[in-house]
Amino acid sequence: MEDDRIIELVDDETGDTEKFVYMMTMDKNDRQFAILEPEELGEDEESEVVILEIVDSGEEEYDLVPVEDDALLDELFNEYLEAISEEEDAEDDGTEDGEDE
Repeated sequence: MEDDRIIELVDDETGDTEKFVYMMTMDKNDRQFAILEPEELGEDEESEVVILEIVDSGEEEYDLVPVEDDALLDELFNEYLEAISEEEDAEDDGTEDGEDE
């Protein structure tokens, strides 16, 4: 796994840190969202994603903010599933990024 895709997040309440893998950025309603997966999962854990809004905090710095709107989270998650499904289909067809052979 490339180190430039690893994001370390700090829990504001506990101070604990956890590493996530940046999967993609999605645009929705003139806003941007980061899709992250935990770097490590336990043996019994299913894959999960974390969706955070990317908010410009000025001076080329950005904050990752939890999304409070459950309907928006569902929409983003479904679009993410669709995007990775299309990517997997393209790989299975021997093409990459939807390119023809």
